[in-house]
Amino acid sequence: MSLLLHTDIGHDPDDVIALAYLLEHGYNPDYITISPGFNEQCDIAYGVIHEYDIKPYPVILRCKNQYLKVYEPGKHASLMRN
Repeated sequence: MSLLLHTDIGHDPDDVIALAYLLEHGYNPDYITISPGFNEQCDIAYGVIHEYDIKPYPVILRCKNQYLKVYEPGKHASLMRN
C-alpha cells in the first residue's frame, strides 16, 4: 500500500505532530507533498524523517504558490530552533 501525505508543515505544529505520529506507528509515507513548498518547510519534514531514521526517504514534492514569496512560520517557530 502506498501512502501519500499532503501537508502545509511549518506554519503550526499539527502537521509535525501528524507526521511524527505516522512514523511512530510504522506508517512511512512514500510521497509527501508540501504546500507551498518553501525550503524551510522541506527542512522541517526532512528533520522529522531523519529523527526516525526512515530509509528510504520518501519523495518530497513542492506545490508552488505564485502568490506566496516569503516563508512565514507560525508562532511556534521559536520552539523548533536548536
